[in-house]
Amino acid sequence: MSLVEKIVEMRDLTIRFQSKHASLARQSFVQAVSDVNLSVLKGETLALVGESGSGKTTLVRSILGLVKVTKGSILFRGHSLSEMSKAQQHDMRRRVQFIFQDPFSSLNPRLTVRDIIQEPLLVHRIGNSASRIDRVDLIMRQVGLSPDAAKRYPHQFSGGQRQRIAIARALASEPELIIADEPLSALDVSIQSQILNLLSDLKIETGVSYLLVSHDLNAVHHLADRIAVMYLGRIVELSSKKVLFDAPRHPYTAALIQAMPKVGVSKRIPGRALHGEIPSPINPPSGCAFHPRCLRATAVCKQEIPRMQFSNEMNGVACHHPLGEL
Repeated sequence: MSLVEKIVEMRDLTIRFQSKHASLARQSFVQAVSDVNLSVLKGETLALVGESGSGKTTLVRSILGLVKVTKGSILFRGHSLSEMSKAQQHDMRRRVQFIFQDPFSSLNPRLTVRDIIQEPLLVHRIGNSASRIDRVDLIMRQVGLSPDAAKRYPHQFSGGQRQRIAIARALASEPELIIADEPLSALDVSIQSQILNLLSDLKIETGVSYLLVSHDLNAVHHLADRIAVMYLGRIVELSSKKVLFDAPRHPYTAALIQAMPKVGVSKRIPGRALHGEIPSPINPPSGCAFHPRCLRATAVCKQEIPRMQFSNEMNGVACHHPLGEL
């Protein structure tokens, strides 16, 4: 095994859906994800950022087998998901858990908190009745909930408390990777920082890795180690947090960072603002998909899709005219 352990690896991953408006005479497809190469390393938080419609959720759901892969492969611990036996798939699902955006709709209203948290333990036949109860009590304390509340139901908790319950359920089976799809967006601003700090603390305590999907770059800056920027189904920049926020290479990344709310800052950097909307994946632009919104675009940008070029092992950009170059 290499010195850097890869928990999940995506190789040339492409996901395509048939359009709902396709006719028998002319079929059209939505290219949701295109030629993505990306890995989540042991012990890290990898953030996936980009505007709505960029393909982030489709990409992460494919890891769980909730979306069919059109081309390419997804590997878990070096084993292709498509070639796994049912037993291997079952084990993989124990070691990869999911935190959904809306904590209320993701929790079964008919189950108590104890039943919700111990459900993964029952599904994967972990422990006995007594040890499962002990495990639930321990995890509830870890996420900041009192075990005395284990007999209550989801509707009896606040939004922030319900997200803590969802996090506790994800932790129950001691996963190696937790995929968190916009885990803060449904919460009040006053609660978001508490959940963000909780996720950070749990990573230190348990050693779990995160694949974080978010459009909130302030949250990403707080939690992430590496960041992958996605635009219309493609990774356009992949970098360590420090390098990306200090010196973004892709114009789209720079525009996203420029749009971040900043206390006491009223002026924006000229030429960095993001104009227009993300194009439709049914009829994407030719060449670089970002060129209709890019002030640096030239003829080559309209004709050729840029390939990812790495300046070192950790930092890469897919752009014909990256920032920092004339």
